[in-house]
Amino acid sequence: MSSGHRQAVIFLNGDRTDLSGVKPYIDGRTLLVGCDGGTRHILALGYKPSAVIGDFDSYEQPDDTNGTVYVRYPADKDYTDAELAVRYAAEQGCRRIILAGVLGTRLDHLLGNILLLVKDEFAPLDIKIIEGDQEIYLIRGQARINGTAGDIISFIPINGPVEVSRSTGLKYDLSRHDLSPQANLGVSNILTEPVAEVRLKTNVLLVVHQRQAYT
Repeated sequence: MSSGHRQAVIFLNGDRTDLSGVKPYIDGRTLLVGCDGGTRHILALGYKPSAVIGDFDSYEQPDDTNGTVYVRYPADKDYTDAELAVRYAAEQGCRRIILAGVLGTRLDHLLGNILLLVKDEFAPLDIKIIEGDQEIYLIRGQARINGTAGDIISFIPINGPVEVSRSTGLKYDLSRHDLSPQANLGVSNILTEPVAEVRLKTNVLLVVHQRQAYT
């Protein structure tokens, strides 16, 4: 099914979140999905949610839906609201999906949302977490990383040991070491060029990209 939306931004209910970095990704064709209480973030930014998904334990559906689609699930379910929202966005034809509003008091929710990026089922999707001036995404195979010289980038082997065949545009060459979850060799690398390239021999790498602050 295709809804004409080219990308989706999914808002979670984090109460310590910084939404400044997600604003440039929203335009008239963006599917805006609220996960229960995360809907309030959409409203606070001055937008109308395209859809609201969850068991509605932290957000009450209004009598006048005003064109917003409400998808209700039972409290006892096999998937988190965030995963259900990713599945919904994919069903609407979105292949680029951004998760916003992830930071809050629930560290288990934060970890669960990061692990969504690693799910093989979502490999065809371009999923990214944006929190303020930080972006979190996954490298599968190879990637070009666009940024500004001086950006801090950490590479985390979240799914087991990783062999890197080539890296350019970084202060520390990733190909000099095999990255392991038992070491922190990939943490706090630095962009030396506007574009870095990373090519993997094995597995996947989680990237935490600290961009220069948005103005």
